[in-house]
Amino acid sequence: MSIRYDSPSTVAPPVSNYSHVAVADLGSAKLLHLAGQVALDKAGTLIGAGDITQQTEQIFANIGAILAAHNATMHHVVKMTYYYTDMHHRSAVAAVRDRYLPQPGPPSTAVAVSSLALPEWLLEIDVVAVVTG
Repeated sequence: MSIRYDSPSTVAPPVSNYSHVAVADLGSAKLLHLAGQVALDKAGTLIGAGDITQQTEQIFANIGAILAAHNATMHHVVKMTYYYTDMHHRSAVAAVRDRYLPQPGPPSTAVAVSSLALPEWLLEIDVVAVVTG
């Protein structure tokens, strides 16, 4: 098994010493652990200040871009964790999520947090995916 860390150029560069994805090569499969994604575009600009739907759209775009950089799609996602600053946003997030993920969707966990790293971030999502072949 080998592990490597990557930050594809299709998403904003990490703001500190971390990577967007850890890739564990297991031989017949690759296990992808994506860092929590927030609503920053490729240039690092916040998308959707104060708007949970726009932020969620950007987050799923980021997840899709990172997966694509590793020959994966949303169909490869096996686990998601949602970090909400306001649990009342769950239905708006679900409406966006349901357009991106196969149904039924993968297992997920919703966590209420008092804040994220920056106060303007309303949601953060991390993902685990498995790619075979």
